[in-house]
Amino acid sequence: KNKTTSKVFNQIPNYLNWYTTYNDGNLEYYRMTYPEVLDSLKEITRFLKKINSNNIIIFSVSPIPLAMTFSNNDVYVANTYSKATLRAAVEMIIDQNNGIYYFPAFEIAMNAGSNFFQDRDLRHAKKEYVDVIMQTFIKCIS
Repeated sequence: KNKTTSKVFNQIPNYLNWYTTYNDGNLEYYRMTYPEVLDSLKEITRFLKKINSNNIIIFSVSPIPLAMTFSNNDVYVANTYSKATLRAAVEMIIDQNNGIYYFPAFEIAMNAGSNFFQDRDLRHAKKEYVDVIMQTFIKCIS
């Protein structure tokens, strides 16, 4: 998080050379809290409904695990916290609004076990599983 502007990066600055310059002394690690995630989802929902009140919104949580963390937690613990926080906030949004749904891509992947992931890094999804998830999604919205 930029200490001056309060803007939050979703990647470490200069990760894969995406950012060329930044003042790292002005940056700090920051993890959103559950209330902040919930407020952000509420804002996204209000924005989409303002554009078109008939919009149907479908949230999902990515099954792809974090590659790294800057917290003091192990990456597996940080990943579980991240997914649980997102999933709980989405559920609250769904409970409080009509026309908002959840598609369980994360749950489908996790129930497939380690076979879901490519052997090369156990992080990226195998194409055949992505195809199954997308076919299931299309069936659900058709």
